[in-house]
Amino acid sequence: MMRTNAACTMWIWALLPVLLAAFAIGGIWAVFSMAVVNGSVNITVEFPYISVCGAEPPQSCLFAQIMNIGAFLVTWVCVIRYQQVVDYGSQSSLNIVSLVAGCLCALGGTLVGNFQQMPALHSALDHLKSSNSYIRRLFIDYSSAFNPIIPSELVKKLQTLDLCNPLCNWIFDFLIGRPQSVRIGNNVSSSLIINRGAPQVYVLSSLLTMLTEHPRLCRQAQFQCYLQVC
Repeated sequence: MMRTNAACTMWIWALLPVLLAAFAIGGIWAVFSMAVVNGSVNITVEFPYISVCGAEPPQSCLFAQIMNIGAFLVTWVCVIRYQQVVDYGSQSSLNIVSLVAGCLCALGGTLVGNFQQMPALHSALDHLKSSNSYIRRLFIDYSSAFNPIIPSELVKKLQTLDLCNPLCNWIFDFLIGRPQSVRIGNNVSSSLIINRGAPQVYVLSSLLTMLTEHPRLCRQAQFQCYLQVC
């Protein structure tokens, strides 16, 4: 009776690779179908890779789960195969190499499934290959974080910290009348006088930006000491 139960258990483990293959094939076709139906890929232009099909939601969620479950099944199959060879009395290094290689393949599958998002520009360009198509994109320029500084308003906030007038006037002169130009190769544009924001190359600019948003965070003595150090 015990031998019969062990034989049934072995048959169940033997069906695991078949289950893995059926699950992977069905899941891949499901992701591909979702991508084609919702227009994420255009098979009339080129036949996409499965990673491209699973790059955008909602099919990206299904693709990630399929790859994670598939990676688990691959790891389990490799472990069972390794133990089976050991039970037959083989302790060769090739068995260990095959186990490690299989686990690395499973790890690669999880990486593909969970980090499959394409760059926004590339996906937009692929979408624009279709006729009568358009895109909506929002670009946020974090390099302009210092631009909200208005010198006249900043000086008023500095005066509420009881800073002396010469110091406030120096900061005001530091922020206004800054000429800026754009250079591309040997071509330089005409200068434009900037009276808003702060130069991004100075350490003082970050402190002035903080004072613009939260003037009470710095005390007078701390601010004057910081200026003396700079």
